[in-house]
Amino acid sequence: MSRYANLRGAASGKELRHASFQGRDHIVVPVVALVEGVLQAMNADGPELVLASEFSKTPQGWNGRPVVPNHPAVGDDRVSANSPSILEANEVGRVFNTRVAGKKLLMDAWLDPDLVTKLESDLLERLNSGKTVEVSVGVFVTAEEKKGKYNGDAYDRVWRDIIPDHLAMLPEGMPGACNIEDGCGAPRRVAKRRELRAASGCGCGKPNCKPSSTKEAVVEKCERVKALMAKKDSPFKPEDEDVLMEMSEDGLKALEAEPKVVEKIVEKIVEKPVPAVAPVAAATPEPKPEPKKPLTEEEYLAEAPDSIKTIVSEHKAAAAKRHLGLVKQIKTLAKDVYTDDELTAMPADQLDKVLKVAAASAPKKDFSGGAPRAASAEEEDNTPPAPIDMNERLRLLNVKAS
Repeated sequence: MSRYANLRGAASGKELRHASFQGRDHIVVPVVALVEGVLQAMNADGPELVLASEFSKTPQGWNGRPVVPNHPAVGDDRVSANSPSILEANEVGRVFNTRVAGKKLLMDAWLDPDLVTKLESDLLERLNSGKTVEVSVGVFVTAEEKKGKYNGDAYDRVWRDIIPDHLAMLPEGMPGACNIEDGCGAPRRVAKRRELRAASGCGCGKPNCKPSSTKEAVVEKCERVKALMAKKDSPFKPEDEDVLMEMSEDGLKALEAEPKVVEKIVEKIVEKPVPAVAPVAAATPEPKPEPKKPLTEEEYLAEAPDSIKTIVSEHKAAAAKRHLGLVKQIKTLAKDVYTDDELTAMPADQLDKVLKVAAASAPKKDFSGGAPRAASAEEEDNTPPAPIDMNERLRLLNVKAS
């Protein structure tokens, strides 16, 4: 059975210190939030065991939880403190430095004096005067149905899966399920569990419940709720007791006076179970496509149109013929300077430069009887043809196609 519970303890003003948080001065109050033992919250129908092995699993979960001057409520319903509207209207500080010492859950309440003053609370006045202030934890727990005894005290359930919600520093005169006399508070504190409600005073049937007007009222309300559930044809079940205990006085009287409307009202006050939400698997990012490798000339020509293939083929043939012509001219002008392999490996533009140098340094033919001179490049019959204009060829192809 999963529930929300508020439990009481106390805070002492005898060990205060000041510290800075978010650029503002805070008053740090030591608190004992939970003590292993048998406790009973106002909204529990029997004593319950709180084990140190449970609240010591993840004490760090309390760090950052809000501190409020009393358990927040909407109408007659106790609610979680962790919503924007509730925090803006109730928060006076935060919980930090949570740790476990033996069988006690210890924490520090960091109070913002400006927020406390804004809520017109006398909390700082009581702490500064050295008084011990009752505190109460709001927690979500799973109550395991298990009877037994702890240090001679009987219990009906055991707390499991304790989830922190908030720490309340109670108004003066409001006792807790584990109060100052029981050893709780700041610097001591204890808590209880159950649905959304505050464990103020004794719960129904709590052994050795000390008399007080508040506790007597709770016990009286418990008896009325049990009588209402015991009525013939009552739609209420034992698990509805928590909801009925949170009802206002007017609402409870209406149920007692008008049994015929009980079925209509119960639909509004009995909490419907919330179906568990299946965890959503994290989306796996799609792998980035590998960049495409550039096509080789052979791969490109394999998919190119026939007209492009023809132009490339003719261009290669003309370029080869021109390269061969340049090699022949250079060998004629500079026979012993370059080998065939060296000339064949040179690109055409380099052969052009070599030919110009060879032609300039070659002896000129002299037909007047002097020494013969070498023929110029213009005089040779094997001058390489000019390279094919690829753009012009493509333009002509496009004209024919149109």
